Amino acid sequence: MIRKFLVFLLFISFGTSLLASHLIGGSLGYEYLGKVGANYRYKIKLTVYNNCDANSQIPLPVQTQTVG
Repeated sequence: MIRKFLVFLLFISFGTSLLASHLIGGSLGYEYLGKVGANYRYKIKLTVYNNCDANSQIPLPVQTQTVG
């Protein structure tokens, strides 16, 4: 037990700092646009909130994206 604790302390002492960028929040919704022939049409809307400060590793988001 003590040996595992010492290995853990040794591992922690040589560790480096870690940074993470992540999704903070958002919402997903849809709107029914109607039926065209045999196909039903929907508009899908995804709103995403990111951490975009100087330490963020997330690239600037795209304004629109096609979903199929």
